[in-house]
Amino acid sequence: MADSRPTINARDLIAVLKAFPSDQSVLIVGPHGIGKSQITRQIAQHFTLPHIDRRLAQMTEGDMIGLPKVTDDVTRFIPVDWFKTACDAPHILLLDEFNRATQEIMNGAFQIVLDRELNGLTLHDETRVFACINGGSNYSVNEMDPALVNRFAIFNYLPDIEDWIKWAGDTGVDPVIVDYIRHHHAALRFTDLDKLEPLTAHPTPRSWEKVDKCLKAAGIAPMDVAGERSPDIFFQLVASLVGHPTAIEFTKFVKDYSKIVTAEDVLERWSKVKKKVKNLNHDAVVSLLTKIGTHAGKNTWTEANVDNLVAFSQEHLTGEDHVLLFKAIAEQKNVANVMLYQKSPLGKMLLENARAGVKIVNAGTKK
Repeated sequence: MADSRPTINARDLIAVLKAFPSDQSVLIVGPHGIGKSQITRQIAQHFTLPHIDRRLAQMTEGDMIGLPKVTDDVTRFIPVDWFKTACDAPHILLLDEFNRATQEIMNGAFQIVLDRELNGLTLHDETRVFACINGGSNYSVNEMDPALVNRFAIFNYLPDIEDWIKWAGDTGVDPVIVDYIRHHHAALRFTDLDKLEPLTAHPTPRSWEKVDKCLKAAGIAPMDVAGERSPDIFFQLVASLVGHPTAIEFTKFVKDYSKIVTAEDVLERWSKVKKKVKNLNHDAVVSLLTKIGTHAGKNTWTEANVDNLVAFSQEHLTGEDHVLLFKAIAEQKNVANVMLYQKSPLGKMLLENARAGVKIVNAGTKK
């Protein structure tokens, strides 16, 4: 049965986690492959703290409590390096795969969460403890003691498309993969995991990250082979990571995809790229509008930039696309660029129609 508990996306989760005191342990619950541990790394970056990731499912008792030694006829345990490090200085401490651990390891982790100490050593006051688990009936996991669960702030994490696109853009995932996900939301399978066939590859945020890395390592990055027939190894590699149905769709998307057109191409080199833009399919045009909006938020436009943008708009956008472009620019809240665009004849018309509630069917543009 699918999990019906309320969920939180990455943007809201990070905002809440930043507000917590350092001594509040946090449990992040969600399906595999959605980037739960990545969230804790982003928190580490926010607080400029080193990140310690321990996979409890792979640990034995010695990995948790250390090895014994005899001193003055008394047995003591030599503390493990990772825990002592988190005691000596502030860190983000991630106890991953918490509910896949043995009972003995979970008992040791219980003390860390409950008392922030283990074998006489106490965590640094500014060290923050996170745990991640796969929730639901689809996983082979151990039950967590209710008393342990009660010590956590619990979040059922489920990223959305906007989360993934922002993360992919920030980390340099191939632009063609990003565009594919932007127009094929179902290719990020966040839910219905109980319907998957056993031992079959399926698309998740993690698997698309692997697709990006493996294709680049093979020298056949989507951006490099876009618009061409890709080698057979391209399909086989993608299928091994996201499954055959998705690989078929993605391979076709790459073959039909025109070479990348950037926001700078439109704003600064319009006369040179207009023929190239003419060959773009509508998905690629919509992606280009998003890129132009992002550019508006990070740069200062000139009148020449806006003139180029207006020429592009009048030649290649439908009335609906005009609205998307206007919204993409306005949402960036770069007042100077928004005002400059609004002063153009096209911007004035769009603004007047928006205020009057008029639906733009076609602004004398592409039929």
